[in-house]
Amino acid sequence: MNKKGLKVLFILPEYYPHSGGGISTYYINYINSLLPFCEKIKVIIGSGYFQGDVSTTYNGIEIEHLKPQLFEKYFQKFKHYDIFLEHRKGLAASWAMQEQSEYGKDYDIIECTDFGLGYIAWLINQKKPVITRLHGSEGQIEINEPSLNRNLIGNINKLTEYSLLLVSTKLVTYSTANKLFWQQIFPNKPIDLIHPTFNAAIGLSLKYKNSFATVLGRIQQWKGPDILCEALTGLDFKIEPINWFGRDTMYSSTVSTTQKLSNKYPLVWNTYILHKLPVNNEHIPLIQQQTKFGIIPSTWDMFNFTCIEFLSVGTPVICSEGAGASELVIDGVNGFKYPDNDPIKLRECLYRASILTNDQYAEMSKKAIETIHNKLAPNIIIPKNLEIYQDSISSFSVQKTNAYLEKIFSPSDHGYSYNEILDQQPLKTLLNYLSKRIIQKLKS
Repeated sequence: MNKKGLKVLFILPEYYPHSGGGISTYYINYINSLLPFCEKIKVIIGSGYFQGDVSTTYNGIEIEHLKPQLFEKYFQKFKHYDIFLEHRKGLAASWAMQEQSEYGKDYDIIECTDFGLGYIAWLINQKKPVITRLHGSEGQIEINEPSLNRNLIGNINKLTEYSLLLVSTKLVTYSTANKLFWQQIFPNKPIDLIHPTFNAAIGLSLKYKNSFATVLGRIQQWKGPDILCEALTGLDFKIEPINWFGRDTMYSSTVSTTQKLSNKYPLVWNTYILHKLPVNNEHIPLIQQQTKFGIIPSTWDMFNFTCIEFLSVGTPVICSEGAGASELVIDGVNGFKYPDNDPIKLRECLYRASILTNDQYAEMSKKAIETIHNKLAPNIIIPKNLEIYQDSISSFSVQKTNAYLEKIFSPSDHGYSYNEILDQQPLKTLLNYLSKRIIQKLKS
């Protein structure tokens, strides 16, 4: 089979224009660049929380949303996961998407993501080579967002990932930090590293910049708002306020992250950092062009696409080494870089950025665009992915399904009785819970 005859099926939890998240950003750039080398590409978008009746073609790519009827069919076949509703939905979505695609019969290779559990059915019932692209899994996110602390369901997610991702024909990621993370989890499984593909654009000259710095991202702990607030506390130099565009998240069951930041940093939040509501995807590039610097203060981020989006339009970045994309940043050349969780070093970067001359800034902006062109251009990245696909196809052979994994993760017509679990709990625990639940219901 030649490369032009390649037929690829993507099973994704999100894809533009349905969503503008990091996975969508990755695939809208990647699939558009891959398309000229393939005979056929199809994307099925779905998860435990997203289904729809859309079936369309966009830029020559077939796109379908997970059909609600199929999702419901498989949801009923995972009653044995009732106590883990989130997992039950993810399992149902994965098996439903496999049936919707007719088990991938018209495709040479299947690509899934580690986020969203879409890989499960394909790795249990593996009749085709499966690439799992590691974007930042639910288990990883929980480890790096302590406020989630979901304990039981978090452990179920991590056990699922540990049990199944290893079965993938190949595991591929796009940051060195993430490759090293998964190599520790799977020391005997090769993890391939291929950067995302991205096109450089034309930057704006300094006179068109209307703000000093901008952050684009959800306001949550691992995105680094606390570190930025610490860095801006007690400044001994002047900078303009920093705009943070992004939705608020809950820090605890009763307090949002912005409320926590306002209480903890009253002289910084809404003074040095101005919270702005999220904007539509089509407005983001202009915001990135019109700010002098993009700030990525993440304490952890598998990659962070806003970093390369800023660089691609000639906007230098101030980037934490906690973000995987920081490996593209050369301190003092195309931006500034500092150790994650280090507000003192971040403050130093802000100062260095504030005193750049116009000529120094113009050179840094030029280097930002060159970084994208020299490292992430499609003519560099796509051949590496095609090689991974070809190698996966040529080396693949159908393996006997692991009996334990099949039993754990397959649909079943047999449920269970809640009594099996409740009977194991002390009566005092049940009565305490029941009284609390009744009080909550009466108050609502």
